[in-house]
Amino acid sequence: MASEQTAMCYEPLICGTDRLARRPIRPWRAAMLAALRGALRPAGGGPDFGGVAVALNQLALLEAYEGTPAQALALCRSQIALWQRLAARDAGDGAARRLLGGVIQPLINVVRLERWTAGEAGPVSLYAELAPARRGAPGLLLARQGIALGFEALCALDPRGDYAALLDNVYWREYGRYLLQAGRDDDLQALLAEGLSQPRSAFVQLALVEILLLQQARSGKHGSAMRLLGKLGLAPGSLLWLHFRVCAMFLAVRRGDPAAQVLQDEVMEAVRRGQGIRDDAWGLNLLADIGKVFRVLGCAAEEAELLRLALPLALRLGDEMVHFDALERLAQLEGTPRAGLHRQFGQSGYAAIRKRLGLAPAAACPDPNSGIAVAAAAQLALGDERACLALLDAAGATPAPAMA
Repeated sequence: MASEQTAMCYEPLICGTDRLARRPIRPWRAAMLAALRGALRPAGGGPDFGGVAVALNQLALLEAYEGTPAQALALCRSQIALWQRLAARDAGDGAARRLLGGVIQPLINVVRLERWTAGEAGPVSLYAELAPARRGAPGLLLARQGIALGFEALCALDPRGDYAALLDNVYWREYGRYLLQAGRDDDLQALLAEGLSQPRSAFVQLALVEILLLQQARSGKHGSAMRLLGKLGLAPGSLLWLHFRVCAMFLAVRRGDPAAQVLQDEVMEAVRRGQGIRDDAWGLNLLADIGKVFRVLGCAAEEAELLRLALPLALRLGDEMVHFDALERLAQLEGTPRAGLHRQFGQSGYAAIRKRLGLAPAAACPDPNSGIAVAAAAQLALGDERACLALLDAAGATPAPAMA
């Protein structure tokens, strides 16, 4: 059995490429309501359903960030009902029927919401329905929304949507991360055995390898993890080279390898040069996450340097969560008062920030646009576009605060 010390590990660094900067919630919500209005009433032609989907997905995400999962779930269900209603009105040419594939993203969001709010059994059974072998027939997740098709058939409706790749990413990478975090080693072992035994996309394959390495590290099997890592042969400058170099550093430190310090220096020098750190939210989160690895290793100086490197990028991108995380942790490392955090972030809508500041949830003083978003989506699902647009026009009547 691994000791508590060897069991200490870190969260996988490999993430999806669709990460968004977590900007202040109220102006972000106002911008998404304006985007929804514009997608429904574009300058020319019919509605932009792709734009509608993006706006509704982000509006639901904001409710989850704010700590109002019931509101988020209502937005997901309204979007699912919208695509079902539009598809049912297909004139026979398949154009409207293809829209039914749009239910896949909000259905995945429903699974995520249940993971955040429900007991362990719920998300495990729902994630399992996304497995390739189970996509041919509808399971509980689809059936309870009244969808008679399986995921495979939904993907086939609109191949341009690349929904199969989305399902693969969520099932193999996201579900794998969940099982790793939950310590469900038997389920994770089965997932990894299946996922690594057949060719997958390069991204999914490497994400599974990282999860396997971290599972081995958590079990104290640092030697076998290092041998597997040595077989990857990723070239410096490749997309995920830095992710696995951090893993090599972690394993070397945990194993007491003489090369550990060299690897630490190599990782820090790569980050200082910006090697593998993109100038966007994806890169910002990677920078912050590498800092957490140094924290697990007890390397306070390196962690503080990475936090200071993350701050200007977080400010430029308007990422309120990384900005708060960095300032809070630096205050802990430097032993400085936290009073400034209350002044700076006391109006934040993020439930995670408010909880750490000891503040009441933002729902105690709700944003009126939250209710408008839910009501507008419900009207859209019912087919009352006029009522939906009236609500969205009302939301736009009061100027929103500027985006950070």
